[in-house]
Amino acid sequence: VSTQSTGSMVSRGVHQLQKLIFQYCPEGGSSAGVREYLSRISPEFKTLNPQVTTLEVPTPRKHPVVLGFYVHAMKDKAGNFRPRHIPLRNKTPEEIQHHVNQLLTSSGRRFPRVTDSQERKVKSIQGFWNPELPVDK
Repeated sequence: VSTQSTGSMVSRGVHQLQKLIFQYCPEGGSSAGVREYLSRISPEFKTLNPQVTTLEVPTPRKHPVVLGFYVHAMKDKAGNFRPRHIPLRNKTPEEIQHHVNQLLTSSGRRFPRVTDSQERKVKSIQGFWNPELPVDK
């Protein structure tokens, strides 16, 4: 498993991902991949990415999640910063590393939703296309 990402999200020289918190159950079956990741792969990730604070929080009888905290994070309606939340239930260490790399290479900002359909104000000069139109060869 490669712990090196293809690139890290840097804006104006500042890494956007500040902190990763792994929450997992110390004995639950759905957290087995997280426990293996933390013991085998995480130390190498920590040495390659010293700018990211990594915390491991055992939460008994809960499914595993990883929380990513960013410099420019999303805010909820109350104005509080919301972390990026990724469930890790029954994931392998390789899949967990993929999710961690996604967190590392993203900016933490929410993408705007495109709700309006795009429509032209000026109709086409050629007219609408119809599959039954004759094709000149």
